[in-house]
This record gives sequence, C-alpha cells and structure tokens, in this order.
Amino acid sequence: MFLKHLNKSYMKFIVEYGNIIRQHLLTYIAEECSFYMGKIASKMDMELILNKISLAVSDNKIIHVSGFCGLDKSMIADYTVPKSETGILKVKHDLKYGFAYGINDDNWPVYINIELGCVCIGDPLRLKEAVEFISGCVAVVEDGKLMALWLKPKSLPDALRV
Repeated sequence: MFLKHLNKSYMKFIVEYGNIIRQHLLTYIAEECSFYMGKIASKMDMELILNKISLAVSDNKIIHVSGFCGLDKSMIADYTVPKSETGILKVKHDLKYGFAYGINDDNWPVYINIELGCVCIGDPLRLKEAVEFISGCVAVVEDGKLMALWLKPKSLPDALRV
C-alpha cells in the first residue's frame, strides 16, 4: 500500500453503539516499539495511518490496529480512558481502495497511564463519543473526526515502571 495524505478527500468517522466488538489480543512488543494484534482475519480495503499506527478498514469498518509507537517515561501522565460503550467504528469516505492514508498532518501526542496500563494517542481530554470497537481499543470521535485513540495492550514494557 502507498501512503497518501487526505488533502481534499472526504472522510468522516461514525460510531454505531451496541454491536458486538471484535475480540483481538492487543500486545505491545517492546523490542519493536510496536502494537501488534496478529494477522488480519478478513480482507482489508485500505489503511488509515495515525502517527505510525495503522487502522485497517474493511467494508468501511475499522477492524484491526497495529503499528509503531515508541514509548518512554516522559509520556507518563494521569489521564483516564473515557467511559465508552461497545460498538463499531465506521468511516464514510470518498477514498480509493488499496492505499494507506495519513489522517493527521502532525504527530499527535502520546500519553501513558501506567496504573491503567493504557496509551492515548491524541487529545486525552476529549470525551464526546467514545466507542470500544475492538477489545482494548477505544476511539473518541467528535463531529465526525477522530480525536483520540486509546490502546490497552496485554501489558506495557517493564522499563516504564520505575
């Protein structure tokens, strides 16, 4: 897949609550500085890239999360995962299939809550529409825009716990 930027393309995130979420085991591989969820079980139409995290899209639904995200002690903060309901994270778009699209121009900040074992990419204070769309993955959407992605892997690196 080739990385493209959205430029003038149309894209809107849509939350549908109440659906059964996808069950995947999200892990953080410290040696690779990356989140990993295993192989994608279904076809993938495109990828949306947030920082260096890939959100795989199939049938206009986000079905898989993986990618590079270096973590260090300077990112530790006390932000809390917003209250969320389970559901589906959809994307309405006019994008071409078969490509990867960068959805943010600048890198979003990354925060780590060691006590909760979770990582926030984006604005941790945004709370409007929070949906757990994959086990351990919560997206916060506001006015059709992704504002934050919260990831709770099986465990965080021990090096962060000092």
